[in-house]
Amino acid sequence: MASIRCHTVPQFYLNYFLQPGSRLLWVYDKKDADVRPQPPVNTTVIGDYYLSAPDDKGTKDRRAEEFLSIIEGWAKPALDWIINHPDSLSKVNKDFLAMFIAFTYCRSPRSVQAIKEMDEAGLDYVLEQVKEVAKDSVESRKLYEKFSQKEDKDPRLTYDEFLQVISDPKKGVYVEVNEKHAIGESLLFAEVFHRKIVDLDWHVRIATKEHFFITSDAPVTIFTPLPNNQVIFGGGLGLPTVQLTFPLSPKVCLHLDRNPIGSVERAGASYINEINCRSVYMAERFVISPFCSNRIKKFVEKYSATYKAPKINAEEIINMFKKRGFDLRDKLREGFKESLERCEQDVHL
Repeated sequence: MASIRCHTVPQFYLNYFLQPGSRLLWVYDKKDADVRPQPPVNTTVIGDYYLSAPDDKGTKDRRAEEFLSIIEGWAKPALDWIINHPDSLSKVNKDFLAMFIAFTYCRSPRSVQAIKEMDEAGLDYVLEQVKEVAKDSVESRKLYEKFSQKEDKDPRLTYDEFLQVISDPKKGVYVEVNEKHAIGESLLFAEVFHRKIVDLDWHVRIATKEHFFITSDAPVTIFTPLPNNQVIFGGGLGLPTVQLTFPLSPKVCLHLDRNPIGSVERAGASYINEINCRSVYMAERFVISPFCSNRIKKFVEKYSATYKAPKINAEEIINMFKKRGFDLRDKLREGFKESLERCEQDVHL
C-alpha cells in the first residue's frame, strides 16, 4: 500500500519563503552538509507520519492529518494578513494563530523526538525500580500475581522465570517508545502550549533592505536566556525571559515575549542574524532559505552537531521522578500512569 505524503511543516507555510517567480527553496541538510534547490511539495515530507499503521482491513487512520489540515485552514488567512499588513497585527485573531503555532511546534519531528526521549528516560527509571522490586521477595510476588492476572499474558511463565526477567529487564531485548504514540503525546501538549503563548506579548519584526529570515523543519523557536550566560532551547515558556520567534516569510517574523513595548519594529542585520542562528540551531535536520547563501551555509556547518543530538537531559527526568518520591512498590497498589503524565508535562513546559 502506497504511503500518504505528510508534511511535517505545512506546505502553504513553506510557499511563503519562495521568491517571486521561483518554485524552489534552498534546503540545507545538517545530516550530510548538503544544500540543494527543492520545491515545497517535496520538503519536510515523511510518508504516513501522522497516520496509524493499517488495520486488518488495510485502512489507515487519517484523522490527525485531517485535523492538522483544518488548523492550517484557520491560520492561513491570518498569516496572509500579517505578511501583507505587518503593521496591523491587532486585527488578527491571535487565539487561532496561537493554536496554529502550538501545533506547528508540537507536530515537528524535533518535538516528537523530545517526547520519545522523555518517555524512554521515564521507562529507564521504571525498569530500575523493577530491578529493585526483584530483590524483595514479597513485592516481587505481588508483581507476579498482577502480571499473571493479565488476560494477554502467558500463564506458563513461572514465578522463577518471571523473577529472572525483572532482575534484568533489558537483557536480550531492545526497548523503544513507539513513534506513533510519541506523535500523539506531542500533539496533546498543543493545548497547554497554546495557553502559554496566547498570553505573551506579540510583536512583528520586519527585515530591512537586503536582509532576510530563514526557517526550518522546526520553524517555531523558543529561546530562554538564563543567568550565567546559559539558555534553554525549546523550553521555558513560563519564565519571564522567554522569547518565541516564528518567521512567516523572508521579510516578516513573529516575535513573542513578555515585553509589551513596540509591537512592530524594523529589524536590522544583528537581530536577523541572531534569529537565523536560532533557527539553524533549533532545526532538527533541514534549514530552509529563500536564497543560496554562504552565510546560512556557515551557520548550518557551525550547528550541524545538533542533528540527532539529545533533546532533553535524561538525568533531569530521572531526578524529577526521585524528587517526587516515585516508587514502583507504592505504585503497584495505586497505578503510576498519572504520575508519569504529570512529570512529562512539567518537563515539556
